Amino acid sequence: MLGRARLLDKDFRVTLYLKRFDSELINDRMHYLGKYQNAMLDYARAYNPSSPDDESQKKKNYEWIFLNRYYNSNPDDWVNAKHWFGRDYKKPTKLFLNKIMEPLVEKSKVIYQSILKEMAVPISKYEILGLVTGQKYLEYQLSWFGQTYDIDNDITLVGNDKAMNEFIEFLDLYADKAENGEDIDSEEFGIFRASFTKLHDKAYKSQDDRAGNKNGYGSKLIRQALEESNLNYALYKSKERPKTLYRIIRLEDNPDKPYSVRVDEAIKRIKELEKQVKNNSIS
Repeated sequence: MLGRARLLDKDFRVTLYLKRFDSELINDRMHYLGKYQNAMLDYARAYNPSSPDDESQKKKNYEWIFLNRYYNSNPDDWVNAKHWFGRDYKKPTKLFLNKIMEPLVEKSKVIYQSILKEMAVPISKYEILGLVTGQKYLEYQLSWFGQTYDIDNDITLVGNDKAMNEFIEFLDLYADKAENGEDIDSEEFGIFRASFTKLHDKAYKSQDDRAGNKNGYGSKLIRQALEESNLNYALYKSKERPKTLYRIIRLEDNPDKPYSVRVDEAIKRIKELEKQVKNNSIS
């Protein structure tokens, strides 16, 4: 699904993301189009009766029913009505249909129905291809820009082997540094968290609903992400005034032990080792 942004000048640049549709989103769109078509029928009854002498029109004030429903009732109807209908300053008491939207509805229905048809393909077929539903339309959108689909650039298709290996290599790098006595200071943590977030979200589900968060996860979300991924790593934070230091620590590779227990044991070993180093330096 394409987004849009107003260009401020010729040198202004934006990052464009294409969103893969899923069945839930498509059904929501189809439901919205159905509501719009119902609104068109309500509008026709109110302002374009089939016959001036129609008895049903005389018995019911369809214009009052229409206005009451779309301007005095459910908030959703009122919000939608702002897009569906407009007023002419020459006839301020009458509402007019959005002529731009009217032809788009039928076109959109055809597109959404074709996507739903694609989604009817057995999931196993997509698993064999390493893809997910909505793939066909995503590739169609890319073709508008002369681009082809590249699985390595797909930030929505999490869990592929390459992304997971890159994430583990990143964690290993910082775990090695920690074991060599190199901690992550507050300044470097900004770089670390941005890289962690980018690599994690390619391999696993994002922990942050804020799209486009440039700073990356904070320490709390990093800990949460590592716990949910159930890898043998954890983020350890130690305060050595006036600095706050971080490090990635390796955990015992024991799937029978809960993650939290393995973290506590690793931290306990670190503190015992720090205590021994401190005692040795004093003696």
